[in-house]
Order: sequence, then C-alpha cells, then structure tokens
Amino acid sequence: MGHEALSFMDGSSGYNQIRMDPKDEELTAFHTPKGIFCYKVMPFGLKNVGATYQRAMQNIFNDFLHKRVECYVDDLVMPEPRNIFELKSFQGHLAYIWRFISNLAGRCQSFSRLLKKDTPFEWDESCWNTFKNIKAYLTKPQVLVVPIVDRPMLLYIAAQEKSVGALLGQCDQDNKKRSLYYLSRTLKSSQTKKSSWLRCPPPWEMYFDGVARRNGVGAGVLFVSPRRDLLPYLFVLTQNCSNNEAEYQAILLGFGMAVKMELPQLNIYGDSALVIMQLTGEFEVKKRKLVPFWRHAGELVAQISEASLHYVPRSENGPADGLARIAASLAQFDERPSRVPI
Repeated sequence: MGHEALSFMDGSSGYNQIRMDPKDEELTAFHTPKGIFCYKVMPFGLKNVGATYQRAMQNIFNDFLHKRVECYVDDLVMPEPRNIFELKSFQGHLAYIWRFISNLAGRCQSFSRLLKKDTPFEWDESCWNTFKNIKAYLTKPQVLVVPIVDRPMLLYIAAQEKSVGALLGQCDQDNKKRSLYYLSRTLKSSQTKKSSWLRCPPPWEMYFDGVARRNGVGAGVLFVSPRRDLLPYLFVLTQNCSNNEAEYQAILLGFGMAVKMELPQLNIYGDSALVIMQLTGEFEVKKRKLVPFWRHAGELVAQISEASLHYVPRSENGPADGLARIAASLAQFDERPSRVPI
C-alpha cells in the first residue's frame, strides 16, 4: 500500500501521523448508519497495526483472557467447555450476539441435552462438532447492513425438528441480497406438536425495579400473564448496594423465577436505561462491580426461549416501583413501630 509521510503534532498525543495515498483510501472503507467512510491517516504507521490489534484484544476480552480465551497477534483460541458451568457461560456469551448468528438455536441443538437437570456432562463428538462449527462461523460472520428506506424486504423462514429461525433481508442498489436481522429459538417438547404451531401462546410480561436507600434495599418484580393475571413479588435485600446494583438484583430475581416457571416467551420492562441498554449490548459495562451481575443475567436470559428487553419511563413502571419501595421500607424495621406508605 503506497503512502506519503506527513509529520505534524497532534494536540493530545504528539505522535507522528502517516497520510494514506488517496488511491488506497477506498480499501479502508467501512459502512455506518450515516454513510460510507474511509481512513485518511493510520495512527502510528502501518507497521504498528499488529500492536494496535493486540491492545484492542486485551481491552475487549479483559478478564476472559487466560480463562476462556487465548489471544495472539493474528489468532484467537477458545477451548471447548469442560463442565456444565463453562457450557452455560459459553451460551450466555453467545446470547449477546444472537442477532448476528443465523439460526443460533439450531446450531446449539447438540448442547440441549447437557443442560437438562441431573444429566451427566459428556462432551461427545456431536458436541465437539457443534462447538467447532460455531467457532468457524464466528471467524467469518456474515455482515449485517442497515436497511434502505422505501425498499421491499425479504423474509426467510426455516423450521427444524426442535428449532425455528428467520432471516430478514433486503436487496441493495446493485440488486445483491444483504442480511438485516437474524432470529431463532429452541422449541420445547410441547411446542413441537402440530397443534402448538396453530395456537402459539402469547408472551408473559415482567416488570422489575430496585430501590437502594441508606438503611434498606428492596426489589420488586411483577409478572403479568397473557390473561392479565398479576403475580407481584417483593424482596428485602440484606446488603446495602448502589441503585444500579439493586436494579440488577431485581432483574436477576425475575429471570430466576421466569426460568423456574418455564415461560416460553417473556417481554421484560424496566425503568433503568443503564441496565436495559447494557443487557441489550447498546451500552458498555464500565463499572467492575456490575460485571458479575451483567454476566449472570446473560446466562439466565439465555435459558428463556424467547425474551425481549424494553425500557419504559418510571410512570409506566409504577407497580414494580411500589413493590421495591415497600421492600426497602420493610428493611428499615426495628423494634420501634414504623409506618410504611403504600
């Protein structure tokens, strides 16, 4: 790649920059929702691309390194799970990028039997082949593109014995088919019957909220059945924590109950934009104290066949907020009589 040297002092770092030759700029083009862009300069020169990549991998994988991932200059090594806990962790990580993997539920079908209760962990050839195929897919993922306004969309549906999947696509200006969105889910035994395809159960709803006060922490969870039956729960948390940690505690309690109830479809609503956006991958988890909560939530939500997360304003989350406030007030009770506003 040709280039010409251009030396100048950058106001923040003071490092020299290398301007790329104009004819090579298009080779670095990348697509964003606002259009197509390309690089005009390469920081530190092209010879340091390897070091830049290595630093990026260190930052991205962080505490996964030397535990679940080994990173080299031009390769990544991911050993296969050795027990049920590592398998659940692996599937939990996949849950955060499920929209970028076609038919993820069908690809992970071999792991389903290992996740059943009281089933011995036996990593056989079918599990190894599944794991190898997923790794190969992740090294060459099909790039998703932004939809073009006023252009027709294409919907592809695939049904297997124990999973279903869908692909939303669209033709670009050159009439080439591009992928926009993937969706897949694993079917339970009751859903594989012919009748279940004609009367698909409507989703449940779950509202959550957490309140952290100086002398008490509480969590509230409200389930709403398809028949609009209400199942309210409140929890008094024994340890003081931040408000964001209380929000995570609330959603973890709700996820745990949803898994035990074996709810096939669940719409989750909360008024904590931070928690919702972190779990959907739109926000990065920067505080170390929140990382264990975020990771555990991903493992639990992966066990729900179909779950969607939604942010709602506090005015629309009143019942869960009220339950959390009552629980926080109950945590402040001592030998003296107290009043709890409801």
